[in-house]
Amino acid sequence: MKKRRMRTALLIEGGVLIILVLVLGVIVLHRDAILRADTENLTREQDGTYVDQDGVIHVGTEEDLTEGDGNGTARTDRYGNPDDGAGDAAEHRVIRDSAGVEGYHEGRWWNATGAAIYFQEKPLEINVPAAVNTNPLSIRALVNREYRLPEDYVPQDLVEPDVPFALEGDEDRKKMRAEAAHALEILFEDAKELEMDFVAVSGYRSYERQTLVYLSTVSMQGLEEANEVSAIPGSSEHQTGLVMDVSCRSSEVTDLTEDFGETREGKWLADNAWRYGFIVRYPADKEAVTGYSYEPWHIRYVGLDLAELLRDQELTLDEYYGWSNADYYFDEEAVYEEVRKWYYGE
Repeated sequence: MKKRRMRTALLIEGGVLIILVLVLGVIVLHRDAILRADTENLTREQDGTYVDQDGVIHVGTEEDLTEGDGNGTARTDRYGNPDDGAGDAAEHRVIRDSAGVEGYHEGRWWNATGAAIYFQEKPLEINVPAAVNTNPLSIRALVNREYRLPEDYVPQDLVEPDVPFALEGDEDRKKMRAEAAHALEILFEDAKELEMDFVAVSGYRSYERQTLVYLSTVSMQGLEEANEVSAIPGSSEHQTGLVMDVSCRSSEVTDLTEDFGETREGKWLADNAWRYGFIVRYPADKEAVTGYSYEPWHIRYVGLDLAELLRDQELTLDEYYGWSNADYYFDEEAVYEEVRKWYYGE
């Protein structure tokens, strides 16, 4: 009788252990499934967890998020940004082929060739005006007539986004910085699903090319009018690699005019660019602040967090940094002569 009771007890204990093992296995498999799942619809919370659209918390570790899923795919958020598990995914910017990322240290991500390909942004300042950011590597850099880029600045991560272009051939002006290019691809994809037909027109522009554009505009339109529509070299956002001029098939795609803002695509872009980290840099009602005429086609990448803040507070990038063209003295004649002499080597 005692032996039978002992056998029964052992069987019960063994059954309990089996059940526990199965439960733990289900938990592990479920957690693994979460970590390997597409994170497209997850939102990063302050405590470092991810929450999906149904409010379900998805937990990940630093190792899970940065070292990949075992298949050569680095863990990223929906915009391709690797996360270091420290609760600041939006600040570590990596786009494209993130499987090639070897490691992260000293504020940057490094690839297999030892090239520093990523820049770590500081936390977003939510108090306006923020301290002016003039670092060319930053996606939030302020570039205008007062805060100019060096003539030798060329972004090191320029790529051609996989979107339709109005131009043929392989040209630098079809390129953007990698993060901005990836965000543009997502914007175009979502717009296509809504049966909108965007085309990219002009992206990166070197200091020298901008000089030629500026001088040509002055010769055709005169100095005063040229300064309302064309940036002096060093003050063009196109040199940052974070800008793309866009249009649509229903308009004259290479003829960038204010009429684009009245198209279905132009209206959608004005309302939704922020969802992809872009802003319409020169809006219609802010000419006195920016110093430029309305350009509904000119979208500048500033990142998801800042784009949302600017949209919520109805600010331009200049206003975010407390800058206004109305308060800046711009000697048009002197600057023109400076540009002309530089270009012609006088």
